[in-house]
Formats: sequence, C-alpha cells, structure tokens
Amino acid sequence: MERFRNPIVFLILLLLPCLLFFSGWRYWWFYQISLQFGICLVGIFFYSWRLVALAGLLLLLIFNHAWFSLNPRVPESCQRQIDHFSGLVETDSNNKTETLRLIKVEIWCRGQSVSWPSAELRSADFRNRKLRWFRMGDRIQLKHIGIQARNPIALDIKPEPRVSIYNLTRQERILHRGSLLLYVQNKARYFLGPFPSSVYKALITADRTSLTIDWRNRINDLGITHLFAISGMHIGILFLWFSLVIRWLVSFPCTWVEKGASVFLTDLVSITAIFVFLRVIGMPISAERSFIMLVWWALMRHFLRWQPLWFILCGTGMIILVGSPIAIGQKSFQLSFLSVAGIIQILPFLPRRRIQDSLGSALRKLVLSSLFVSAWLCLLTLPLVSQLAENVSLISAFNNVIHIFYLSFVFLPCSLLVMVFTVLGYPWGGLPGELYLYSLLNFVGKIWERGLVLNSEWNRYFLIKNFKEWPLFSTLVWFVLFLTPFFIKWMACEKRKT
Repeated sequence: MERFRNPIVFLILLLLPCLLFFSGWRYWWFYQISLQFGICLVGIFFYSWRLVALAGLLLLLIFNHAWFSLNPRVPESCQRQIDHFSGLVETDSNNKTETLRLIKVEIWCRGQSVSWPSAELRSADFRNRKLRWFRMGDRIQLKHIGIQARNPIALDIKPEPRVSIYNLTRQERILHRGSLLLYVQNKARYFLGPFPSSVYKALITADRTSLTIDWRNRINDLGITHLFAISGMHIGILFLWFSLVIRWLVSFPCTWVEKGASVFLTDLVSITAIFVFLRVIGMPISAERSFIMLVWWALMRHFLRWQPLWFILCGTGMIILVGSPIAIGQKSFQLSFLSVAGIIQILPFLPRRRIQDSLGSALRKLVLSSLFVSAWLCLLTLPLVSQLAENVSLISAFNNVIHIFYLSFVFLPCSLLVMVFTVLGYPWGGLPGELYLYSLLNFVGKIWERGLVLNSEWNRYFLIKNFKEWPLFSTLVWFVLFLTPFFIKWMACEKRKT
C-alpha cells in the first residue's frame, strides 16, 4: 500500500486519460479533462499526493478554462459571415480520412469572438479543395465554411463550394523569423560549403530545408535523423557546455561560492541563455518540450531533490499533455518520451565510474555505456521508427555513438562559438576574424561529411527492409522488453533482502 502513495503513481494515473486520444471518439478531449479533474480532486485528500494534485488542478484550469463554458453561444453574425475559424487539427494532411476534427476552436464574426472545445468537418470532397500542408497539432484556418449544428462541447461545420484550409502554425513560424536569425543564416550560406552550411543551419537555426534528398536518405538509413533536429539531446549538450563555461567564470573563491550558491546561479544563467537562443530561432516544438523538461529538472534539483528521475519525466509529460493534448499522437513526442524513459530504465545497469579509475578505464566505461544505451534505445524505439523510416540499419547503435560524440565534442561547440561571434558582430555587419572561425567550422564540417559518406557506404550492407505495420505479437514482445529492466531490478532488490 505504501508504494501507491508515491506521487509518481498519481502522475501516472493523471497521464492515463491522455490515451483517450487514440480511441477515435469525438468527445475524447472532454472525457480526458473530466477524468483528470476527478483524479486531481481525489488526490487532494491524500497527503502524499496533495501537492502534485493541486499543481495538476492548477495547470488544468490555466490551460483549459478558456475553452469550456456552461452556456456558450455562437454570435448571430456567424450565420451571415465568418471572418476567422481555426483550431488545432487532430490528423496530418496526408491522412485519407473524410472527417477533419479540431480542438481549441477560435471563431471571429464581425468583431465578435467565441471559443469552443472542438469542431468536426465531414465531407467526401473537401480534401480535393485548396488545402495547405499541415501536421497533427498545427493550428489551421478554415475559410468558406458554415456552422451546421452545435452543442456545448462540439460544433458541426459544413464546407461551402470554395472551402480552403491554411496552416497558421507554419505561417507564424515563417513570419517570426527575425532579422538576426536571417543574418546568421546568410553568414553561414556565404562562408560555409553546402554540407557544413546545411548542418549548421539545422542545428543552430532549426532549418533543415537545405539538406538535399540524397543526404536525407543517407541520414535516415544510418538511423541518426534525430541528430539533425533540435531535441532533448541538443538541449542537454547546450546546457552542459553553457554550464561548463559559466562554472569556470564563477569559480573564484568567495563565501557564497563555497556555500554552493554558484550551482543555482550556473543553472539559472544556463537555462536563461538556452531560452534566449530558442526564442531567437523560433522555439521549435521539439525544443520547447525539451526545455520544459530541463526547467522541471532544475526545479526538482534545487527544491525537491529527493524526487527520482521518473517523477521528473512524468511531471514533464503532464505539463506538455495538459497544455497540448494532441501531442501524445505525434511521433516526435512519443520518441522523445520513450527515449528518456529508456535511458532512466538502463541507468542502474551501466558501468559506474569511480574516483580511482584511470583515464583509460574512464574512457572505456564511457564508450561501453554509450553503446549499451544506444543499442537499448534502438530496440525500444523500433516500433515507432518502423513507421517513419523505409529501412533499418542493424548497426544504427554504433552509428549513433560515433556521430553523437563528434557532434557533442567537435561540431556543436564550434558552431556555438561561430554563432556567438556572429551575433556579437551583428550591429556592425561582422567582426574582424570571423573568416577564420568559419573556416574552422567549414573544416570540421567537411570531416563530418566525409565520415558520413564512408559510414553510409558500409552501412548499406547492414540495411534491412523496414515494415510499416507492427503486428500484435511484436507489440507484446516490445511490451515484455520494456518491462524487463524493471523485473531485473526487482529481482536484484529481492535478492539483497534475502
């Protein structure tokens, strides 16, 4: 009974209703919110759950109170003219369904506005109309539609002859590109070669449009696509490098440093610097989620340090899914969440570094740990990767270790140095000596390019044809695989007790 009082159990119960997204029910979001409210209200009566329950209840109110009301009314002017009708879409544009469902709907009619929890558009031919590419979770705008029926939870909308759909999320992302971001991209385009420039833009400005189809195919076959999108791994690398530099700057002897105040200052400045960096590049959605986890981890580290890593992971999932409930259906969220869970699972089984270890022993343990983690994550994420990639490499774990090390210790530090130098020279159009820094970055980029080419040449002998469908038997095998580390750890604990 003592185990069920753990706050992690409460967070898991709070996350379970999010699975209603996969039910296909029209009112899934209303049911999810209702269940989560009920779980939070029950959790308040348990002392060990009370703090987390109050936090969850507060988040539910903050993120959802604007979309639900007891007696919502559509303005009468909407019967004559709808100026704006948008919502978060539940499917991708390449989905062949004839039903388009939205949540968090915003409506404007002749200066009057109203919000609605959800809406549904049913039509057999609207997909042949003027559409725009969109992904699950994007805010899209529908034009030339009419409101057919309504209830307090959902709207039925019908298409008119000239119905069209526009991706507001993509438009906003493009419009929010500031002059500083464009300046950094133009500098890279001018000084760097094709491959170093495209990789630099992908890692520093979250723009992968310069990667050619040939390079995209090679990267996919190597199984290292995640390296070229700003995700949790990149946020972690940025935090480590920023912390290293700031810790070195504040390492002078004084009373408040000796008391440990520099740790909090280092984390605060590092997180602030990462936030400013992400805001400049437009805050990609994957980076935003990783930043939420970083902030949550820092808060737990300084104020609730007795909480384990599972509490941090589940708390991050709660914050993300309460604010963006459709995220649970996105492959990017599933992969990142499962990857972090896999790393936490495997941590107790990794070789531990000791103070008396020599440099060679420490490096050997680091390499073995990296290979072990990479291989485990490749197995654990295979059901999701199989739905995204055409081929799977049998040596993708080895490929990841090689290129992650090069990215972490060579290319990304050089890229950050070049970016900081470029930003400092922005008011004057550049600083003296930037040519030499870009030449260095171009050199290390060319080395990585050559390494990727060689790697892809012998990687093709280890490629196997991927499959899109994941049968029930394989799903059960994956479920057993996921539970295996928990079982081994439990057996070890029982053995120590006896």
